[in-house]
Amino acid sequence: MRKIIFIASLTWSGLVFGSTADPVVIEIMDTTMSSVYYQQQKFSTPTKLVFKNLTSVDGDITFHMNSNLVEVDFPLLKSANGIFYAHQNLELQKISAPNLTSVVRYLYVYGNTSLIELNVCKLKDIFPPEITHDPYAIYYKVMNNTPVVDAIPLCFSQGGPVSLALSNNTISEDRAINSLVGKLSATANPNDKLAYFLSGDLMDNFKFRINKDSLLSASGFDYETKSTYDIGITVVNQLGERIEKIFSINISPASGTQDTAIIEITETNLPTVYYQQQTFSKPTKLVFKNLTTVAGHIYFHNNTNLISVDFPLLKSSADIFYFYKNVGLKKINAPNLTTVGRYLYVYGNASLEQLAICNLKEIQSPELPMDPYSIYYTVSNNTAAVDKTPLCFSNGAPQTLSVSNRSVKENQVVKSLVGKLSATAPASDKLRFFLSGDMADNNKFMIRNDSLLTASSFDFETRNSYFIKVTAINQLGERTEGDFTVNVLDIAAEDTTVLVINDAVMSSLYYHQTSFTTPTKLLFKNLTAVTGSIYFHQVANLVQVDFPLLDSTGGFVYFNQNESLKKINAPVLRSAVDYLYVYGNASLNQLDVCQLKTISPSGPFNAPYYFISNNNNLDQASVCLTKTNVIYVPVNNILVKSPPNTLIGYLIADAAATETVQYNFVDSEGKVLIHPDFEIRGDSVYLTKDFSFYTNTNFTFDISGIRIAQTPKRPFDVAAGLHEKIVLRVNTSVAKDTRYTNEWIGKGLTAPSSAWENPGNWSLNTLPDANTDVVIRGGKVIVGTNGICRTITLNSGANFIVKAPFKLTIIH
Repeated sequence: MRKIIFIASLTWSGLVFGSTADPVVIEIMDTTMSSVYYQQQKFSTPTKLVFKNLTSVDGDITFHMNSNLVEVDFPLLKSANGIFYAHQNLELQKISAPNLTSVVRYLYVYGNTSLIELNVCKLKDIFPPEITHDPYAIYYKVMNNTPVVDAIPLCFSQGGPVSLALSNNTISEDRAINSLVGKLSATANPNDKLAYFLSGDLMDNFKFRINKDSLLSASGFDYETKSTYDIGITVVNQLGERIEKIFSINISPASGTQDTAIIEITETNLPTVYYQQQTFSKPTKLVFKNLTTVAGHIYFHNNTNLISVDFPLLKSSADIFYFYKNVGLKKINAPNLTTVGRYLYVYGNASLEQLAICNLKEIQSPELPMDPYSIYYTVSNNTAAVDKTPLCFSNGAPQTLSVSNRSVKENQVVKSLVGKLSATAPASDKLRFFLSGDMADNNKFMIRNDSLLTASSFDFETRNSYFIKVTAINQLGERTEGDFTVNVLDIAAEDTTVLVINDAVMSSLYYHQTSFTTPTKLLFKNLTAVTGSIYFHQVANLVQVDFPLLDSTGGFVYFNQNESLKKINAPVLRSAVDYLYVYGNASLNQLDVCQLKTISPSGPFNAPYYFISNNNNLDQASVCLTKTNVIYVPVNNILVKSPPNTLIGYLIADAAATETVQYNFVDSEGKVLIHPDFEIRGDSVYLTKDFSFYTNTNFTFDISGIRIAQTPKRPFDVAAGLHEKIVLRVNTSVAKDTRYTNEWIGKGLTAPSSAWENPGNWSLNTLPDANTDVVIRGGKVIVGTNGICRTITLNSGANFIVKAPFKLTIIH
């Protein structure tokens, strides 16, 4: 290791690598615009945009990841009726809007790492119209630019409101809903327009509401049940600057003694029983003394001063039985209730001491008969005595779920019996069985009553085992799950029936849910043209379709979910109309359509032209239609930059020079996704996080490429081609000890803009270390601390000083 120690002023005379030319100035003359939108534009030289006459923008102002954009100037702009957004424009040094007073929704200036001036100092209002009641909405965010721009407070800041206060925090238990608790106030700039919100996740917030600066009650209160409530309140000004405070609201007892009121309801039958947020004037007991049936629901929600509900003769409710957050309720009595419709829900009744529904026998859910996850009953967040499990009416979940047989022969028709389902349960239980969970193989089977049946035909040579999940559920919604493996049995080779069709020309081929009794091969031995479409949909026991002479079709070619189909042969097919669709043919192992050259649309612009998916292992067969490959080339010497600008590799397709390939990350099924670790820009792949974040540097990902030149053309274009997607599996690694370059961007002659130890003076926004190649093209650099770097390059004219007693260590 070679060490150089600088102890005094140093001026380096060396090669001059060139100077930066003045930027190109582009003037936009409009006085008003609907929007200003610059997204990932690559200016060929450093560019300054001047909107010299612009006074207002009706929509958004957006500058996102543009290259070589160094300045944006709005000298007359007063208002933007949408967002003001500048994000990761890495060369942008100046944004000037000195007369801007109002923005709608938010101001967002983030990640512009060269930005040294942001002049929006006259900004007075940021209006978020669609989220006016959200105290956590983003109003402005200025961050991850240079320190001089990100300095707090920003020049337009009013400063957040302070001293949030409530004039009164006590309310009597006998006050009605919407009664005033107190007035809200805060100390703020005289020009501020303040708004107050209930905020945070405090459970008591729902008991109150705010109208302008008034805190009001949103429910009744019972002093004996709860005497103090904690709520969160936020005050926010027109720029989104805010403070939050927690207040305790006290409930005072009503004057005088209150007797319990008993209200008797004498009907024997009712369509519904409905009590929603009612406030009884005194503790009240409801007695439905003669009621035996309710045709609809029984519903008690957020009632105040209700202490007891009694149904001494009730036998059935045809809809829900629902008691929710009746805070003073102590007793629910329905000792003869046997049947409830849909579900039973008793939740959050914090004073509930008795729930007498022990004769409940059945909860019916008629609108969700096939849903094993529907709510049947919930008894929770009441008192511990009421929530104690098992509940008195519970039968207990079924046990020992099993199936009598777990195998099926290959080539059986759909709905063939696999086995009978059973579970151990009380004799009174009415069990139902469902395919459940997210098992991918569930769609290959079906359940009818207690019978497990096939929903497709199987081929032993293609796949010989499938995995399913089954739920058994009783009449109260109590359930158990079981995982099962169903094996496919190989059977002796059967003679295949060959049906020969001799026509040379046909108007169409149409096979929809046809069931052949034995494995069948269709041979269209003389067919050269089909004037219409070819259609095979869910055909059973069809194993092969041959078109040895077929040249063209006048419509689409469609093969969908023919479970037994193993081969489709059309070796000389050259043209089709509309599309080729081969999907879900689970046994397919041969698809010969490799001479297909043209798919022409008969109607409006429509994509895709062909779709080949979910067919055993043949989803890559589409590459035979065009010979195109994609390769990934990693960067040998990676230059680490601030996120997300570290380039790690390139994508190259052997398409023609005139063709553009669009690349995307995809999942195993080819669906486009956003990768958490990488970003594709054009044909380049970048890391999205800070380099030090990656603990595991070996990556595998799938990339699709779509040749833009071969996407569908408009109907009148006779040259319409195929819509091709390329899929590539990439395995790559990133070395953790990669060297990187950090360039000096400091602008000043004195600290901090001339200090080596100021991260904002470096292009990577971080100080050099032992892996850093330092480049200083000009300016004054003062080292006022012990420093280290791998190498250092100084251009002529650079003024470099190491102050005593500090030293700079250079590794190489």
